[in-house]
Amino acid sequence: MLFGSIPEKGTYLNTNKIRIMFLRCERFDCEKAAVRICRFSDMMYDLYDDVGLERLTKLSDLEDEEMLILKQGCSQLFPGRDRAGRRVYVHFFSSTWALLTIKSRLRVVVYFFMNLLSNDVVSQRRGIVVVFWNRTENPIKVNDFIARGKVASRGTTSLPIRFAATHLCFPSLESAKSEALVHMISGIASQIKPRLRIHSGSPVECFYTLVSFGITSTQIPLNIASNKLDLTNHSRWLKLCVARENDAELQKRIVECPNNSDILFGRGQILMNHPGNISLRNFIQSNLKAYSDIRTKKETTQFTLAAVRMLKTKYGARFLKEERIDRTITTWVEVSDHLARSKLRISFRDAKSRLAKRKEKGTTATNNEPLPLISSSLFSKRDNSKISTPDDNFKGKNNNLAIQGDFLSLSIPQQQQQEHLKADKMQEFSSNMASLNASISELNSSNLKALTNHQISESSTYTFLRLDGSSDTKRQRICSQDCFNDL
Repeated sequence: MLFGSIPEKGTYLNTNKIRIMFLRCERFDCEKAAVRICRFSDMMYDLYDDVGLERLTKLSDLEDEEMLILKQGCSQLFPGRDRAGRRVYVHFFSSTWALLTIKSRLRVVVYFFMNLLSNDVVSQRRGIVVVFWNRTENPIKVNDFIARGKVASRGTTSLPIRFAATHLCFPSLESAKSEALVHMISGIASQIKPRLRIHSGSPVECFYTLVSFGITSTQIPLNIASNKLDLTNHSRWLKLCVARENDAELQKRIVECPNNSDILFGRGQILMNHPGNISLRNFIQSNLKAYSDIRTKKETTQFTLAAVRMLKTKYGARFLKEERIDRTITTWVEVSDHLARSKLRISFRDAKSRLAKRKEKGTTATNNEPLPLISSSLFSKRDNSKISTPDDNFKGKNNNLAIQGDFLSLSIPQQQQQEHLKADKMQEFSSNMASLNASISELNSSNLKALTNHQISESSTYTFLRLDGSSDTKRQRICSQDCFNDL
């Protein structure tokens, strides 16, 4: 029996697929799930009469004005998911939506959410994210907000869906604090209010705010420059709904929105950054050594096929590829294990080739590395006669330089080099100290009184020298310590 068709006994509400929706919504609380099913039955009968109890609604069940509002894109589903893998439903406030009655609004909302739930099990388990966006500066009437509150109140208590988060975006803080908004929030169910967030500011500011909650800004169907709605994905979704309702076999094959764990075929930066493709690259990197050790083609086939099965069973991944089902419709379709194994083999092969190229470049860079320069300060003046020419060094006639691999190493004892350096430093230090003492003595004898009368402030230089001869020992100790530190 196909999902949504009339069962042999009872209505579609008695099927296991419908019951599991309500149980997941109420976290498998049977009593609450039964109450929600009764409310849902009453609402469907009020909206669609007997048809609402016989099968799931279709686009053909909506009236002309409702279809017109639906095509305008005031309510849309994001083509992707947020960071937590949940679907995002966005509703833009508009004057045309305000013309609809509460019943017409409920019919459109019920079609959106029931169509989403019937084809996405992840949304039943994790819930969805709802975004209400006011993109106009015009104040919204209180009656419109009261009607929105009634629609939200009945929909949240009757539909088998759990609202994981709700965001309200307004262009200014005054409109966010308006009295009309209070009426709308008062109609929202109590389980949604703790997960309700109100944002105010320009579209760019609201975009960045939603990004902080894990909602990708590129998927928001709003052009910031023109402040107009983008209907590209929405039109594609409507065509996909019509094709799926007319072809039952197509409903089983197509995947409306890939999960974060799915692996997507294709090229481009968007597909490369998909969470499932990132996980696949990490999986290949961790198993690349095992793949490189395989020598026969048969073992390669067995290895990649086992990897495909493990990705599907352990990680819940699906290998999806875009397929054209109509002249204007392309959708994701799950491929066979043979194609999935082929993609995995190509990914392993490419990763192996990249690793080999990196190793080759690293070896080439090491072989072409220039020889280190030898500073002349490593040799004292007494040893200049012992330094041979470059030709003698490579011929091995002098023992002061020896060739080791690609580098030159010194064979002069390190202790002898340090002794020569220390002797030169000490000689230079002694001459400097003698000239400094002579200058200080001459200064003390001639200008000490004049400096005292002018009350020279103790700067850093004056504090160091003191100019009174009382701390020469300290000055000499500091100079000696700095000199020996250089050695």
